[in-house]
Amino acid sequence: MSGPIMRGRPTWIEVDLAAVRSNLGVLRDVAGPGVSILGVVKSNAYGHGLVEVARTLSGQGIEFLGVSNLDEALVLRESGIQTPILVLGPIEEGALPEIIGKRICPTVVTPGRVKELQALAAKYGEEICVHVKVDTGMGRLGVRLESAQDLIRQVSEARGLRCEGIYTHFACADMDMDFTRVQIEHFQKLLSALGREGRQIRHVHSANSAATLRWPWTHFNMVRPGLALYGLRPGPLPEAARYVSRLKPALSFKTRISGTKFMKRGESISYGRTQVLRRDSWVGILPVGYADGYPFAAAGRAQVLIGGRRVPVLGRITMDLMAVDLGSQPLAGPGEEVVLLGRQGFERLGAEEFATWAHTIPYEIVCGWSHRLPRHFVGAEEASGHALTAQSSVL
Repeated sequence: MSGPIMRGRPTWIEVDLAAVRSNLGVLRDVAGPGVSILGVVKSNAYGHGLVEVARTLSGQGIEFLGVSNLDEALVLRESGIQTPILVLGPIEEGALPEIIGKRICPTVVTPGRVKELQALAAKYGEEICVHVKVDTGMGRLGVRLESAQDLIRQVSEARGLRCEGIYTHFACADMDMDFTRVQIEHFQKLLSALGREGRQIRHVHSANSAATLRWPWTHFNMVRPGLALYGLRPGPLPEAARYVSRLKPALSFKTRISGTKFMKRGESISYGRTQVLRRDSWVGILPVGYADGYPFAAAGRAQVLIGGRRVPVLGRITMDLMAVDLGSQPLAGPGEEVVLLGRQGFERLGAEEFATWAHTIPYEIVCGWSHRLPRHFVGAEEASGHALTAQSSVL
């Protein structure tokens, strides 16, 4: 059997770090010379494993890492990763001292936060770098456009603070070029006004994965990809087909058949009797359920791969178990590897297809895998370029 040796339930996430490196290379080709990359590793690197992915990106010389919160930033520092980190979300005031001396940059969106950070810099005798986030149309976290110039002026003039970055966030870069242009125009007007004041900010960034791949005019001097780093496609993006086709999905979700049983036509499977067999069938039981993040809503549409073939999921998905149709002649027996997401032979189940089964988006699919699933990493490298042995973690 392939895959790691597991204790308990033989169900795991497999992450190909070589694919992450390859995807970073594609994004560097897209961004071009003179444009830095901030790799978004928030939410446990979109379910792929925060520390391992961040270490891989740092080993490739990525300029910045982006995380959701301070806890993620501190985990990276405690793991020895020294790449500069931007905290994209809010930080509670009482936790702010944790950033001191750690090259962790908070996002600033209010004058009150400027005063708190200035007091902190004075207390510890440390300079604190910050990025200011501007709301150009997302309607979420960010200083409003009409207040942004004043806020940046306050940051720039505050003793102990360094305004190292300014950024905005697109609402629909994967689908609406017109509104994205409006957001960029607002952002560009602000940058021009700051330029007339003589304020030069080192990092200017707006482009998420979709904008990075589609529209060079959104790149400025830094791009901020997340989904594309993991080989997932932020929409069809026909304008960027030559780049999108090179992205390699890094995550696979696998299990093994726990047992099989022969069931007769007319018998039902799982809660609610939503599945009644139309023919005699062998049924495989898989040790996977919604407690692992396998979406309950995918029932009735979901498929898995066994022996390189697509096999339908039967009945409702339960907390820890699900059933699949092995056919009138058993396709496989106990212990056989099953791919729930990823490639097996010539077939592939992608997060995009999975998302349609569950009526959601690929982001939720990959971020939703439970922390109880071990992550098994392949394709790691030492600094010399020699492959490391695969390792597992539960992060």
